[in-house]
Amino acid sequence: MSYNKQVNRTAFTLIELLIVVGILAILAAVVLLSLNPIELINQARDSTRAAELKSLDKAIAFAVAQNSNIYLGSSSVIYTSLPDTSPTCYTYTTITPVLPILPAGWSYSCAPQANFRTVSGAGWVPVDLGSLAIQPLETLPVDSINNPDKGLYYTYITNSSRQTWKFSSDMNSKSFSNSGTKDIESRDGGPNYFLFEAGSDLSLSPFAEQKVPTTCVQLGSGVNGPGSEFYSKWKIPGTGKVTVTKLWYWQKNYSGSDDLLGLGEKIEVAIYAGNDTSYIKVGTAIMNGNGTDPNGVEGWLSGDLDSAAEITLGQNYVFGIGRIGSPLYIVPRDFNQACNNYLPRTPSYSNIVSGGKMKRCAWPGSNQLMIDYHDREWGVPLRNDQKLFEFITLDAFQAGLSWAIVLKKRRGFEKAFAKFDPRKVAKFDNKKIVRLLKDESIIRNRQKINATIENANQFLKIQKEFGSFHKYIWQFVGGKPKVNKWKSNKQIPAKTKESDTMSEDLKKRGFKFVGSTICYAFMQAAGLVNDHLVTCFRYKELKKVV
Repeated sequence: MSYNKQVNRTAFTLIELLIVVGILAILAAVVLLSLNPIELINQARDSTRAAELKSLDKAIAFAVAQNSNIYLGSSSVIYTSLPDTSPTCYTYTTITPVLPILPAGWSYSCAPQANFRTVSGAGWVPVDLGSLAIQPLETLPVDSINNPDKGLYYTYITNSSRQTWKFSSDMNSKSFSNSGTKDIESRDGGPNYFLFEAGSDLSLSPFAEQKVPTTCVQLGSGVNGPGSEFYSKWKIPGTGKVTVTKLWYWQKNYSGSDDLLGLGEKIEVAIYAGNDTSYIKVGTAIMNGNGTDPNGVEGWLSGDLDSAAEITLGQNYVFGIGRIGSPLYIVPRDFNQACNNYLPRTPSYSNIVSGGKMKRCAWPGSNQLMIDYHDREWGVPLRNDQKLFEFITLDAFQAGLSWAIVLKKRRGFEKAFAKFDPRKVAKFDNKKIVRLLKDESIIRNRQKINATIENANQFLKIQKEFGSFHKYIWQFVGGKPKVNKWKSNKQIPAKTKESDTMSEDLKKRGFKFVGSTICYAFMQAAGLVNDHLVTCFRYKELKKVV
């Protein structure tokens, strides 16, 4: 009897157990909601991202310490952790264009799925870590999401002449992102406030990230709607990030002065993001004049950004921004006079826009491949040796054919000729030649294939003699592009004295398929000469590129 009484005093009743379980469930729900499991998962992934980029940085530093001449990759190329069958990331830049548009002279690099994590130099990082006596990494790390649509992937840039490098990645959690409680994007010492950066030279970037002193930023406040005044500095309300693709500009005739853009006139407007010390340009857009009135029409103008910009709400920005279809934020009219150096360019381009269509050179016709090539590549000054070898190769294969045929087979050439790496092409043997002659994705011409292999060997000799091929080739135009002023296609020559000299010297060195006409086509393509017609919209754009 006493034993049973003792048990009753120490045990829980069923009702008590149910109450305890209910309380624990409520507490668990409260804790779960307060912790935000998705945010915690994103934080864990961000920690891994930062650790992996640091390990990659240390691996390259170790490689350089072991071999000071180790190949780090090509300058002016962004190597991505995204796998693709195209070495230039054609899937992500053309088929489904999700990667940011790069400045003239820059390109992307992707490795195939089968080996994009290998450390032999064939992976997404072009450094041969496997050749070292002590291998710092077994495989190349990649982002756990590795999705360009979400902006989550790794990138690598190098300055090959200085043997410097940088890795970058976006952070996905609120805590690790810009302005978060564990912000590592704006505190890593790099110039980009919206990416985590690790490497020996964090200043490496394809974009000119111009810092603007806060003394050149005027305080202001306003409403988020059209028709308001202009503001030079504004904290965009809200939290989180938005992707912005369009800028809005309110043009008005102030105090009788003509500040309006007529049809055919343009201005360039920029976004600057910043903190309490300086501001950095994160995007630009071209505003086209509207209406038929030569002095323009008052109202909102809009222009697409050169590449989508990720905007952090709650941060300070100079120049207003807006999402497609809704002019939400305000664009300021100007900075103070002392800070004009930090303003975006505001040229007036008359006769560039006609009837709402851009004027371009006539030779691309209606072929979209030719149009894209004309608008993005033709005439861009190249100082990237691998790209120069690509154009020498493609121009040789063009001999006797149309350029449209070459462009159509360009991806096949990239794959067949080892991404146009002259070191690899120079080692092609007879078995490789036989395979190339059966490859329907290229122009199957034995003489041109043999010539390309020989040209690769001579290309390497020039690199050894001059330090780089571009130093050699640019001497034929005095080191800078020759800007012509052609008004019609009839004025453009098939060859010049410069191409004659180049051809003669290349032939003496053992190059094949380098007649003066082919050399001049190469000079036009690689930007040694600007042969865009003066009426073409690319003429003035490339005239500024040296």
